[in-house]
Amino acid sequence: MSVTLNDPHRISVLHRRTYLTLALGVGLTVLLVFQAMLTFTANPLSADGGTPWPAPAKDNGTLPPAPTQLYLPTVRHVYPLLYMPPSNPFGVQVYSNNIPSRAYSETERLGVEWIRLPIYWSQIEPVNTTPEHYRWGQWDSFLRYANQQHLNVILTFTGNPEWAATFPAGPIDRTDISELEEFFGAMVERYNGNGFEDAPGSPVVRYYEIYNEPDNADILHAEAGWGYWGHNGAGYADLLKHVYKAVRRHDDQTKVLMGGLAFDWFEEDGGPFVREFLDDVLNAWGGRYFDILDFHYYPAFADKWAAYGPGIRGKANYLQSRMAWHHVYKPLLCSETGWHSNVDSTPSTQSQYLVKIMTRSTVAELEAVIWFRLTDTETSPYFSGLLDLQDRPKPAYQAYQTAINVLSDAQYDRPLSYFETHSQEVEGYHFTAPDLPVSSDVTIAWTNDGITHTFSVPTDRLVVMDMYGNGESINDADDGEADGQTTLHVGPDPIYYFEVLR
Repeated sequence: MSVTLNDPHRISVLHRRTYLTLALGVGLTVLLVFQAMLTFTANPLSADGGTPWPAPAKDNGTLPPAPTQLYLPTVRHVYPLLYMPPSNPFGVQVYSNNIPSRAYSETERLGVEWIRLPIYWSQIEPVNTTPEHYRWGQWDSFLRYANQQHLNVILTFTGNPEWAATFPAGPIDRTDISELEEFFGAMVERYNGNGFEDAPGSPVVRYYEIYNEPDNADILHAEAGWGYWGHNGAGYADLLKHVYKAVRRHDDQTKVLMGGLAFDWFEEDGGPFVREFLDDVLNAWGGRYFDILDFHYYPAFADKWAAYGPGIRGKANYLQSRMAWHHVYKPLLCSETGWHSNVDSTPSTQSQYLVKIMTRSTVAELEAVIWFRLTDTETSPYFSGLLDLQDRPKPAYQAYQTAINVLSDAQYDRPLSYFETHSQEVEGYHFTAPDLPVSSDVTIAWTNDGITHTFSVPTDRLVVMDMYGNGESINDADDGEADGQTTLHVGPDPIYYFEVLR
Protein backbone atom coordinates (compact mmCIF):
# COMPACT_ATOMS: atom_id res chain seq x y z
CA MET A 1 0.00 0.00 0.00
CA SER A 2 1.44 3.34 -0.98
CA VAL A 3 1.23 6.12 1.61
CA THR A 4 1.70 9.78 0.75
CA LEU A 5 3.33 12.33 3.03
CA ASN A 6 -0.10 13.64 4.08
CA ASP A 7 -1.72 10.18 4.45
CA PRO A 8 -3.63 10.00 7.80
CA HIS A 9 -2.48 6.41 8.42
CA ARG A 10 1.18 7.36 8.06
CA ILE A 11 0.77 10.40 10.26
CA SER A 12 -0.91 8.28 12.95
CA VAL A 13 1.97 5.77 12.87
CA LEU A 14 4.52 8.55 13.05
CA HIS A 15 2.67 10.09 15.99
CA ARG A 16 2.64 6.78 17.90
CA ARG A 17 6.36 6.31 17.32
CA THR A 18 7.06 9.89 18.39
CA TYR A 19 5.01 9.53 21.57
CA LEU A 20 6.71 6.21 22.41
CA THR A 21 10.16 7.74 21.95
CA LEU A 22 9.28 10.75 24.09
CA ALA A 23 7.79 8.54 26.82
CA LEU A 24 10.89 6.35 26.97
CA GLY A 25 13.14 9.43 27.03
CA VAL A 26 11.21 11.11 29.82
CA GLY A 27 11.03 7.89 31.84
CA LEU A 28 14.77 7.29 31.55
CA THR A 29 15.51 10.90 32.54
CA VAL A 30 13.29 10.67 35.65
CA LEU A 31 14.92 7.35 36.64
CA LEU A 32 18.43 8.78 36.33
CA VAL A 33 17.55 11.92 38.29
CA PHE A 34 15.91 9.85 41.06
CA GLN A 35 18.92 7.55 41.24
CA ALA A 36 21.27 10.54 41.45
CA MET A 37 19.21 12.05 44.27
CA LEU A 38 19.35 8.82 46.25
CA THR A 39 23.09 8.50 45.71
CA PHE A 40 23.74 12.13 46.67
CA THR A 41 21.64 11.88 49.86
CA ALA A 42 23.21 8.59 50.95
CA ASN A 43 26.74 9.59 50.02
CA PRO A 44 26.91 13.40 49.79
CA LEU A 45 29.93 15.46 48.93
CA SER A 46 32.43 16.27 51.62
CA ALA A 47 32.97 19.80 52.85
CA ASP A 48 35.77 20.30 50.33
CA GLY A 49 33.34 19.51 47.49
CA GLY A 50 35.29 16.47 46.29
CA THR A 51 35.87 13.38 48.44
CA PRO A 52 32.69 11.54 49.57
CA TRP A 53 32.07 10.89 53.23
CA PRO A 54 32.85 7.27 54.20
CA ALA A 55 29.85 4.95 54.20
CA PRO A 56 28.35 4.35 57.64
CA ALA A 57 29.43 1.13 59.43
CA LYS A 58 27.11 -1.86 59.65
CA ASP A 59 24.47 -1.85 62.36
CA ASN A 60 26.11 -2.26 65.75
CA GLY A 61 23.22 -1.13 67.87
CA THR A 62 23.82 2.59 67.46
CA LEU A 63 22.16 4.97 65.06
CA PRO A 64 24.23 5.87 62.02
CA PRO A 65 25.09 9.55 61.55
CA ALA A 66 22.43 11.58 59.78
CA PRO A 67 23.20 12.08 56.10
CA THR A 68 24.81 15.43 55.37
CA GLN A 69 23.67 17.40 52.33
CA LEU A 70 25.76 20.14 50.76
CA TYR A 71 23.81 22.84 48.96
CA LEU A 72 25.88 24.35 46.16
CA PRO A 73 25.32 28.06 45.37
CA THR A 74 23.43 29.10 42.26
CA VAL A 75 24.97 31.95 40.26
CA ARG A 76 22.50 34.17 38.45
CA HIS A 77 22.01 37.73 37.27
CA VAL A 78 20.01 39.63 39.85
CA TYR A 79 19.19 43.16 38.78
CA PRO A 80 18.26 45.94 41.20
CA LEU A 81 14.64 46.90 41.61
CA LEU A 82 15.46 50.48 40.60
CA TYR A 83 16.13 49.40 37.01
CA MET A 84 13.02 49.04 34.87
CA PRO A 85 13.04 48.42 31.12
CA PRO A 86 11.52 51.36 29.22
CA SER A 87 7.86 51.26 28.25
CA ASN A 88 8.14 54.01 25.62
CA PRO A 89 10.87 55.02 23.14
CA PHE A 90 10.99 58.75 23.96
CA GLY A 91 13.96 60.54 25.48
CA VAL A 92 16.04 63.71 25.80
CA GLN A 93 19.70 64.69 25.63
CA VAL A 94 21.19 65.73 28.97
CA TYR A 95 24.64 66.66 30.19
CA SER A 96 26.39 66.21 33.48
CA ASN A 97 25.61 69.81 34.52
CA ASN A 98 21.89 68.89 34.30
CA ILE A 99 22.23 66.20 36.98
CA PRO A 100 20.83 66.47 39.55
CA SER A 101 18.94 69.70 39.03
CA ARG A 102 15.47 71.11 38.69
CA ALA A 103 15.78 70.70 34.94
CA TYR A 104 16.69 67.04 35.31
CA SER A 105 13.72 66.42 37.59
CA GLU A 106 11.47 67.65 34.78
CA THR A 107 12.14 64.43 32.86
CA GLU A 108 9.81 62.51 35.17
CA ARG A 109 6.94 64.96 34.72
CA LEU A 110 7.58 65.04 30.98
CA GLY A 111 7.15 61.28 30.72
CA VAL A 112 10.34 60.39 28.81
CA GLU A 113 11.98 57.11 29.74
CA TRP A 114 15.34 57.58 28.02
CA ILE A 115 18.24 59.96 28.41
CA ARG A 116 21.43 60.27 26.39
CA LEU A 117 24.47 61.30 28.39
CA PRO A 118 28.13 61.61 27.33
CA ILE A 119 30.76 59.90 29.48
CA TYR A 120 34.39 61.00 29.17
CA TRP A 121 37.19 58.46 29.37
CA SER A 122 39.66 61.29 30.09
CA GLN A 123 37.81 62.28 33.27
CA ILE A 124 37.78 58.74 34.64
CA GLU A 125 41.31 57.72 33.62
CA PRO A 126 43.25 60.99 33.12
CA VAL A 127 46.53 59.09 33.45
CA ASN A 128 47.15 55.53 32.38
CA THR A 129 46.35 53.34 35.36
CA THR A 130 44.44 50.22 36.38
CA PRO A 131 40.69 49.94 37.06
CA GLU A 132 40.97 50.11 40.84
CA HIS A 133 42.31 53.66 40.45
CA TYR A 134 39.65 54.95 38.02
CA ARG A 135 37.77 58.07 39.11
CA TRP A 136 34.12 57.05 38.82
CA GLY A 137 32.71 59.30 41.55
CA GLN A 138 30.39 61.73 39.73
CA TRP A 139 29.32 59.16 37.14
CA ASP A 140 28.21 56.76 39.85
CA SER A 141 26.03 59.53 41.27
CA PHE A 142 24.61 60.56 37.88
CA LEU A 143 23.65 57.04 36.90
CA ARG A 144 22.25 56.10 40.29
CA TYR A 145 20.06 59.22 40.17
CA ALA A 146 18.93 58.32 36.64
CA ASN A 147 17.92 54.83 37.76
CA GLN A 148 16.00 56.32 40.69
CA GLN A 149 14.04 58.32 38.11
CA HIS A 150 13.47 55.07 36.14
CA LEU A 151 15.35 56.45 33.13
CA ASN A 152 17.04 54.19 30.60
CA VAL A 153 20.50 55.59 29.85
CA ILE A 154 22.40 55.73 26.57
CA LEU A 155 26.01 56.47 27.51
CA THR A 156 27.91 58.13 24.68
CA PHE A 157 31.52 57.04 25.08
CA THR A 158 33.90 59.88 24.15
CA GLY A 159 36.74 62.02 25.49
CA ASN A 160 39.79 59.88 24.77
CA PRO A 161 42.60 60.88 27.17
CA GLU A 162 45.65 62.51 25.58
CA TRP A 163 47.87 59.59 26.58
CA ALA A 164 45.64 57.26 24.51
CA ALA A 165 44.70 59.22 21.38
CA THR A 166 45.39 62.35 19.35
CA PHE A 167 41.71 63.27 19.06
CA PRO A 168 38.95 63.06 21.71
CA ALA A 169 36.84 60.71 19.57
CA GLY A 170 39.31 59.40 17.02
CA PRO A 171 41.59 56.38 16.68
CA ILE A 172 43.49 55.00 19.67
CA ASP A 173 46.91 55.87 18.22
CA ARG A 174 49.07 56.59 21.28
CA THR A 175 48.69 53.35 23.20
CA ASP A 176 47.65 49.76 22.66
CA ILE A 177 43.98 49.04 21.96
CA SER A 178 44.00 46.73 25.00
CA GLU A 179 43.80 49.88 27.17
CA LEU A 180 40.42 50.66 25.64
CA GLU A 181 39.29 47.07 26.17
CA GLU A 182 40.33 47.28 29.82
CA PHE A 183 38.38 50.50 30.31
CA PHE A 184 35.23 49.19 28.63
CA GLY A 185 35.37 45.95 30.58
CA ALA A 186 35.58 47.82 33.88
CA MET A 187 32.80 50.23 32.89
CA VAL A 188 30.36 47.55 31.75
CA GLU A 189 31.04 45.45 34.84
CA ARG A 190 30.50 48.45 37.09
CA TYR A 191 27.16 49.36 35.51
CA ASN A 192 25.59 45.99 34.66
CA GLY A 193 23.90 45.63 38.06
CA ASN A 194 24.79 41.97 38.57
CA GLY A 195 26.10 42.43 42.11
CA PHE A 196 29.77 41.89 41.23
CA GLU A 197 32.05 44.94 41.32
CA ASP A 198 29.01 47.21 40.93
CA ALA A 199 28.95 50.92 41.56
CA PRO A 200 27.24 51.90 44.84
CA GLY A 201 23.51 51.30 44.46
CA SER A 202 24.08 49.05 41.40
CA PRO A 203 22.98 51.53 38.68
CA VAL A 204 22.33 49.83 35.35
CA VAL A 205 23.34 50.97 31.86
CA ARG A 206 22.18 48.89 28.93
CA TYR A 207 23.27 51.01 25.93
CA TYR A 208 26.73 52.28 24.97
CA GLU A 209 27.20 54.52 21.93
CA ILE A 210 30.74 54.49 20.51
CA TYR A 211 31.57 58.17 19.84
CA ASN A 212 29.34 60.90 18.46
CA GLU A 213 29.03 61.26 14.67
CA PRO A 214 32.05 59.10 13.76
CA ASP A 215 31.40 59.77 10.05
CA ASN A 216 33.02 63.20 10.45
CA ALA A 217 36.23 63.78 8.46
CA ASP A 218 36.92 67.43 9.34
CA ILE A 219 39.88 68.00 11.64
CA LEU A 220 38.38 71.13 13.26
CA HIS A 221 35.26 69.19 14.20
CA ALA A 222 37.49 66.38 15.46
CA GLU A 223 39.42 68.76 17.71
CA ALA A 224 36.09 70.00 19.08
CA GLY A 225 35.04 66.47 20.08
CA TRP A 226 33.26 64.99 17.07
CA GLY A 227 34.19 61.52 15.91
CA TYR A 228 37.05 61.35 13.44
CA TRP A 229 36.66 58.20 11.38
CA GLY A 230 35.01 59.46 8.19
CA HIS A 231 37.60 58.07 5.77
CA ASN A 232 38.57 55.18 8.03
CA GLY A 233 35.49 52.99 8.18
CA ALA A 234 37.61 49.84 8.37
CA GLY A 235 39.48 51.26 11.37
CA TYR A 236 36.19 52.05 13.10
CA ALA A 237 34.97 48.51 12.41
CA ASP A 238 38.13 47.16 14.04
CA LEU A 239 37.60 49.40 17.07
CA LEU A 240 33.99 48.16 17.34
CA LYS A 241 35.31 44.58 17.34
CA HIS A 242 37.55 45.26 20.34
CA VAL A 243 34.81 47.11 22.22
CA TYR A 244 32.18 44.48 21.46
CA LYS A 245 34.34 41.61 22.69
CA ALA A 246 35.21 43.50 25.87
CA VAL A 247 31.53 44.16 26.53
CA ARG A 248 30.51 40.55 25.90
CA ARG A 249 33.13 39.25 28.32
CA HIS A 250 31.30 41.06 31.12
CA ASP A 251 27.62 41.12 30.13
CA ASP A 252 25.41 39.53 27.50
CA GLN A 253 22.51 41.99 27.79
CA THR A 254 24.38 45.24 27.21
CA LYS A 255 23.90 46.72 23.73
CA VAL A 256 26.67 48.30 21.66
CA LEU A 257 25.51 51.13 19.41
CA MET A 258 27.35 52.31 16.34
CA GLY A 259 28.10 55.95 17.10
CA GLY A 260 25.21 58.17 16.02
CA LEU A 261 25.75 58.87 12.32
CA ALA A 262 25.17 62.42 11.10
CA PHE A 263 24.85 61.05 7.57
CA ASP A 264 23.49 64.23 6.05
CA TRP A 265 25.77 67.24 5.46
CA PHE A 266 28.15 65.38 3.19
CA GLU A 267 31.54 66.50 1.92
CA GLU A 268 30.21 66.93 -1.61
CA ASP A 269 27.70 69.43 -0.16
CA GLY A 270 30.43 71.39 1.62
CA GLY A 271 29.97 69.55 4.93
CA PRO A 272 32.28 67.40 7.07
CA PHE A 273 30.54 64.00 6.81
CA VAL A 274 31.47 61.07 4.56
CA ARG A 275 28.66 59.41 2.65
CA GLU A 276 30.58 56.14 2.19
CA PHE A 277 31.41 55.71 5.88
CA LEU A 278 28.59 53.27 6.69
CA ASP A 279 29.33 51.13 3.65
CA ASP A 280 33.03 51.10 4.55
CA VAL A 281 32.25 49.91 8.09
CA LEU A 282 29.95 47.16 6.84
CA ASN A 283 32.39 46.09 4.11
CA ALA A 284 34.94 45.54 6.90
CA TRP A 285 32.48 43.22 8.71
CA GLY A 286 31.68 45.87 11.29
CA GLY A 287 28.06 44.73 11.29
CA ARG A 288 29.10 41.81 13.48
CA TYR A 289 30.17 44.15 16.26
CA PHE A 290 27.24 46.40 17.02
CA ASP A 291 23.70 45.61 18.12
CA ILE A 292 21.86 48.76 17.00
CA LEU A 293 22.47 51.22 14.18
CA ASP A 294 22.30 54.72 15.66
CA PHE A 295 21.68 57.80 13.53
CA HIS A 296 20.79 61.49 13.80
CA TYR A 297 18.01 63.31 12.01
CA TYR A 298 17.35 67.01 11.46
CA PRO A 299 14.46 68.37 9.35
CA ALA A 300 16.79 70.72 7.43
CA PHE A 301 17.99 67.66 5.49
CA ALA A 302 14.58 66.01 5.00
CA ASP A 303 14.70 66.47 1.22
CA LYS A 304 17.61 64.03 0.99
CA TRP A 305 15.38 61.21 2.18
CA ALA A 306 12.02 62.23 0.70
CA ALA A 307 12.23 59.51 -1.97
CA TYR A 308 12.29 56.89 0.81
CA GLY A 309 9.55 58.30 3.02
CA PRO A 310 8.54 61.44 4.89
CA GLY A 311 11.00 62.97 7.35
CA ILE A 312 12.75 60.65 9.77
CA ARG A 313 10.93 57.67 8.27
CA GLY A 314 12.68 58.29 4.96
CA LYS A 315 16.13 58.35 6.54
CA ALA A 316 15.38 55.23 8.60
CA ASN A 317 14.15 53.40 5.48
CA TYR A 318 17.27 54.38 3.55
CA LEU A 319 19.63 53.20 6.30
CA GLN A 320 17.78 49.90 6.60
CA SER A 321 18.15 49.42 2.85
CA ARG A 322 21.91 50.09 3.03
CA MET A 323 22.32 47.53 5.81
CA ALA A 324 20.20 45.00 3.91
CA TRP A 325 22.42 45.45 0.85
CA HIS A 326 25.26 44.17 3.06
CA HIS A 327 23.02 41.43 4.53
CA VAL A 328 23.03 43.17 7.90
CA TYR A 329 19.74 43.45 9.78
CA LYS A 330 19.80 45.51 12.96
CA PRO A 331 17.24 47.69 14.75
CA LEU A 332 17.53 51.46 14.45
CA LEU A 333 17.76 54.13 17.13
CA CYS A 334 17.83 57.90 16.67
CA SER A 335 19.98 59.39 19.43
CA GLU A 336 19.69 62.98 18.23
CA THR A 337 16.90 64.94 16.60
CA GLY A 338 15.41 68.35 17.19
CA TRP A 339 14.48 71.83 16.05
CA HIS A 340 14.88 75.29 17.54
CA SER A 341 12.39 77.91 18.69
CA ASN A 342 14.35 80.97 17.51
CA VAL A 343 16.47 82.05 14.49
CA ASP A 344 13.90 82.00 11.67
CA SER A 345 11.65 79.73 13.70
CA THR A 346 9.03 80.05 16.45
CA PRO A 347 7.98 78.07 19.52
CA SER A 348 4.98 76.85 17.52
CA THR A 349 7.17 75.64 14.66
CA GLN A 350 9.38 73.80 17.14
CA SER A 351 6.29 72.07 18.55
CA GLN A 352 5.10 71.12 15.05
CA TYR A 353 8.39 69.45 14.20
CA LEU A 354 8.48 67.65 17.54
CA VAL A 355 5.06 66.03 17.13
CA LYS A 356 5.74 65.06 13.52
CA ILE A 357 9.11 63.51 14.37
CA MET A 358 7.78 61.54 17.32
CA THR A 359 4.78 60.29 15.34
CA ARG A 360 6.88 59.21 12.38
CA SER A 361 9.42 57.59 14.71
CA THR A 362 6.67 55.50 16.27
CA VAL A 363 5.57 54.41 12.81
CA ALA A 364 9.18 53.53 11.96
CA GLU A 365 9.40 51.43 15.17
CA LEU A 366 12.68 52.98 16.28
CA GLU A 367 14.21 51.50 19.42
CA ALA A 368 14.37 55.01 20.90
CA VAL A 369 14.28 58.61 19.72
CA ILE A 370 16.14 61.32 21.65
CA TRP A 371 15.20 65.00 21.45
CA PHE A 372 18.18 67.32 21.40
CA ARG A 373 18.12 68.81 24.01
CA LEU A 374 16.50 69.17 27.45
CA THR A 375 17.55 72.77 28.12
CA ASP A 376 18.52 75.78 26.04
CA THR A 377 22.11 76.90 26.42
CA GLU A 378 23.86 80.21 25.78
CA THR A 379 26.71 78.34 24.11
CA SER A 380 24.50 77.69 21.07
CA PRO A 381 22.63 80.30 19.02
CA TYR A 382 19.89 77.74 18.35
CA PHE A 383 17.50 77.24 21.26
CA SER A 384 16.37 73.65 20.67
CA GLY A 385 15.70 72.85 24.33
CA LEU A 386 12.37 71.93 25.88
CA LEU A 387 13.20 74.25 28.77
CA ASP A 388 14.40 77.83 28.37
CA LEU A 389 17.52 79.38 29.87
CA GLN A 390 15.70 79.72 33.22
CA ASP A 391 14.62 76.06 33.11
CA ARG A 392 11.00 77.03 32.41
CA PRO A 393 8.96 74.73 30.13
CA LYS A 394 8.55 75.98 26.57
CA PRO A 395 5.49 75.14 24.42
CA ALA A 396 7.45 72.22 22.92
CA TYR A 397 7.67 70.70 26.41
CA GLN A 398 3.88 70.48 26.60
CA ALA A 399 3.70 69.23 23.00
CA TYR A 400 6.17 66.44 23.86
CA GLN A 401 4.29 65.57 27.03
CA THR A 402 1.04 65.27 25.05
CA ALA A 403 2.65 63.14 22.34
CA ILE A 404 4.10 60.79 24.96
CA ASN A 405 0.75 60.45 26.73
CA VAL A 406 -0.94 59.47 23.48
CA LEU A 407 1.76 57.39 21.79
CA SER A 408 3.26 55.47 24.71
CA ASP A 409 0.67 52.67 24.57
CA ALA A 410 -0.41 53.15 20.96
CA GLN A 411 0.12 50.55 18.25
CA TYR A 412 0.56 51.77 14.69
CA ASP A 413 -2.21 50.56 12.42
CA ARG A 414 -2.04 52.30 9.02
CA PRO A 415 -1.54 55.63 7.23
CA LEU A 416 -4.47 57.74 6.18
CA SER A 417 -5.23 57.21 2.50
CA TYR A 418 -5.97 59.73 -0.23
CA PHE A 419 -9.53 58.37 -0.36
CA GLU A 420 -10.00 59.49 3.26
CA THR A 421 -8.36 62.92 3.07
CA HIS A 422 -8.82 63.79 -0.64
CA SER A 423 -5.42 65.49 -0.61
CA GLN A 424 -1.81 64.44 -1.08
CA GLU A 425 -0.83 67.24 1.31
CA VAL A 426 -2.52 65.69 4.35
CA GLU A 427 -0.29 63.28 6.25
CA GLY A 428 -1.85 61.17 8.95
CA TYR A 429 -1.49 57.91 10.86
CA HIS A 430 -4.05 55.76 12.60
CA PHE A 431 -3.16 53.98 15.84
CA THR A 432 -4.98 51.58 18.11
CA ALA A 433 -4.73 52.54 21.77
CA PRO A 434 -7.03 50.47 23.99
CA ASP A 435 -5.94 52.23 27.21
CA LEU A 436 -6.92 55.74 26.16
CA PRO A 437 -9.84 57.14 28.21
CA VAL A 438 -11.82 58.54 25.26
CA SER A 439 -11.49 55.92 22.56
CA SER A 440 -9.59 52.81 21.56
CA ASP A 441 -8.36 54.53 18.39
CA VAL A 442 -6.48 57.75 17.69
CA THR A 443 -5.39 59.41 14.47
CA ILE A 444 -2.66 62.06 14.23
CA ALA A 445 -2.78 64.32 11.19
CA TRP A 446 -1.32 67.53 9.75
CA THR A 447 -0.78 69.20 6.38
CA ASN A 448 2.56 69.64 4.65
CA ASP A 449 1.71 72.66 2.47
CA GLY A 450 0.94 75.14 5.25
CA ILE A 451 -2.76 75.26 4.28
CA THR A 452 -5.81 74.03 6.18
CA HIS A 453 -7.63 71.17 4.44
CA THR A 454 -11.10 69.79 5.18
CA PHE A 455 -12.29 66.21 5.00
CA SER A 456 -14.98 64.07 6.64
CA VAL A 457 -14.73 61.15 9.04
CA PRO A 458 -17.57 58.57 9.00
CA THR A 459 -18.70 58.94 12.59
CA ASP A 460 -21.28 60.90 14.58
CA ARG A 461 -18.79 62.48 16.97
CA LEU A 462 -15.08 63.19 17.35
CA VAL A 463 -12.91 64.54 20.12
CA VAL A 464 -10.20 66.72 18.58
CA MET A 465 -7.10 67.68 20.55
CA ASP A 466 -4.43 70.19 19.55
CA MET A 467 -0.72 69.46 19.88
CA TYR A 468 -0.69 70.84 23.44
CA GLY A 469 -3.48 68.58 24.71
CA ASN A 470 -6.40 71.04 24.58
CA GLY A 471 -9.51 69.23 23.34
CA GLU A 472 -13.01 69.84 22.04
CA SER A 473 -15.88 67.69 20.87
CA ILE A 474 -17.27 68.08 17.34
CA ASN A 475 -20.42 66.43 16.00
CA ASP A 476 -21.88 65.28 12.73
CA ALA A 477 -24.45 68.09 12.61
CA ASP A 478 -21.96 70.88 13.34
CA ASP A 479 -21.54 71.45 9.59
CA GLY A 480 -25.32 71.92 9.19
CA GLU A 481 -26.01 68.44 7.86
CA ALA A 482 -26.63 65.24 9.85
CA ASP A 483 -25.30 62.67 7.38
CA GLY A 484 -23.17 60.40 9.56
CA GLN A 485 -20.02 62.30 8.53
CA THR A 486 -18.16 64.61 10.93
CA THR A 487 -16.24 67.39 9.20
CA LEU A 488 -12.63 67.87 10.24
CA HIS A 489 -10.28 70.79 9.59
CA VAL A 490 -6.56 69.94 9.49
CA GLY A 491 -3.72 72.45 9.16
CA PRO A 492 0.06 72.59 9.65
CA ASP A 493 -0.32 72.20 13.43
CA PRO A 494 -0.72 68.44 14.11
CA ILE A 495 -3.99 67.37 15.72
CA TYR A 496 -5.14 64.21 17.45
CA TYR A 497 -8.68 63.03 16.83
CA PHE A 498 -10.56 60.23 18.52
CA GLU A 499 -13.74 58.49 17.44
CA VAL A 500 -15.86 58.54 20.57
CA LEU A 501 -17.18 55.20 21.72
CA ARG A 502 -20.94 55.10 22.14
